[in-house]
Amino acid sequence: ISTLVLLKQTEPANAMLSRLSSFLRYTLINEPTGRVTVAQEVETLKLYLDIERMRFEERLGTEFRIDDDAAPALMPSLLLQPLVENAIKYGVSPLEEGATITIAAQLVGPVLRVTVSDTGPGLQPGTDPSTLFGVTSSQSDSTRVGLANIRDRLAQAYGENQRFEIGERPGGGFQVVIELPFEAREAPLSQSASQQSAAQPTASAGGLFGSMNQPAAASGQQASQPWGVPADFDVAGFVENAKHYFRRLQLANDAGNLDDLREFTTPQLFAEFAAEIRTRQGENYTEVVRLDAELLGIETQDGEYLASVRFSGLIREGRNMPPQTFDEVWNLSKPLQGSVGWVLSGIQQMGNNH
Repeated sequence: ISTLVLLKQTEPANAMLSRLSSFLRYTLINEPTGRVTVAQEVETLKLYLDIERMRFEERLGTEFRIDDDAAPALMPSLLLQPLVENAIKYGVSPLEEGATITIAAQLVGPVLRVTVSDTGPGLQPGTDPSTLFGVTSSQSDSTRVGLANIRDRLAQAYGENQRFEIGERPGGGFQVVIELPFEAREAPLSQSASQQSAAQPTASAGGLFGSMNQPAAASGQQASQPWGVPADFDVAGFVENAKHYFRRLQLANDAGNLDDLREFTTPQLFAEFAAEIRTRQGENYTEVVRLDAELLGIETQDGEYLASVRFSGLIREGRNMPPQTFDEVWNLSKPLQGSVGWVLSGIQQMGNNH
């Protein structure tokens, strides 16, 4: 960033600073010793990679292979970022043509397997992978410290019920394989058509805010169900996901992340976001200080589910600005049939934001 400023490249410097701010704010959402879903960990990586891509441009290739049933699996937060950083330092940077980093996650029986690999030069011939864990006062290789720390975190969290393996990537390059016992905070975000029909006749609503087929967290929840919501629907889980994606889309908008905005908005709303971002001047800064959410209800219309979620709280729209109250309703939609997830179709201000 300082180099860009010295070269008077204001726009790239502002863009990089905005991405760095988004990444740092995102990391503060989760406790360092806590656990997040694979999907959330991947979003953290995307924010970090947005920063690195400003430096390496087309030399840095990325690929994400995240199976739907692995996305809700829990894992230690910020576990993969040091591995990706190592892949950039030792896989992408040394090669003039760069390299591709692949992050994959899948379920293998009761085990979550996560792989971080790169197509870089790999280990030096004759290198014993186990020596990369050894750290002494005379060794300053940062990757050794990083790998050792990750190994220790996994051992502390899971004991012997985990696997952390490093070595050559098939076909050349370097890879790290992590295996953890599968645990999920909620049901998988989407199901295959055969699984849907076996579970319930209602359509799945995986994606942005979870599944229409989520069971209620407790029987006492049914008495306070919003209008149009099935009695066994997990309102609490839906609302927690809604709050997560509220923050995520705020970060995407600040960073100008069109990929995230395109994935979770209707084409009409995305066009509005994209037009605003393209004409934006300077940094867009949003800090969610306090966030409350309430599912108002769900209805069906013209072959779609329509849901309304009311968000309120305190938000700061400038680094040196005091937080302001806000109150708005997000309107979501998804097809009645199929496994396409919820998308944001509109935002309604409630009129008392100040």
